[in-house]
Amino acid sequence: MTWLEPPLPASHAEQEPFWRPIGRLVFAFGHLEEQIDWCISRMLDAQSTRAAPSVASQIRNICSRIALIEALFRELTSDAKQRTEMHSLIQALRRVITFRNGVLHGPWGTSIDDKRTWHKPRTHPADLSPGSFEVTVAAIDEHIQRAAEIGNALVGLVRVAAEERSARVSPPP
Repeated sequence: MTWLEPPLPASHAEQEPFWRPIGRLVFAFGHLEEQIDWCISRMLDAQSTRAAPSVASQIRNICSRIALIEALFRELTSDAKQRTEMHSLIQALRRVITFRNGVLHGPWGTSIDDKRTWHKPRTHPADLSPGSFEVTVAAIDEHIQRAAEIGNALVGLVRVAAEERSARVSPPP
């Protein structure tokens, strides 16, 4: 193959070990996005005992929704420990989102290591230099698990902070 010829797609046999893990990744991050939307809704309605239907999903960019969570959480609580925990969760969330974006977007290079590892080419945004990263089924599974842990921790932290805020601002019966 020369640069004048388009690259050939990988064979189905090479791709197949990744089909189900990538499907699980898509579903896991779909659930994570639902949790993010719930957190935003809950923080916008912190004095209510119910979470209003979310308008957060109208913000199409997941990074913008993540920034909104952090900003709303700063408004919701002044508890330094909770803020530190939220900041750590946001950083971890950004890392798993970066991995997800790398897996789901852009070209798949070639399979290596007996078809259990893929070499994914990418361009570094800072200087447009060529680069790559390797994707394994194990790495996909690890990020699925991590996304679930982060989503559950976000929901728990927001729930506690919102309930504490509601208790402080609710008038006595």
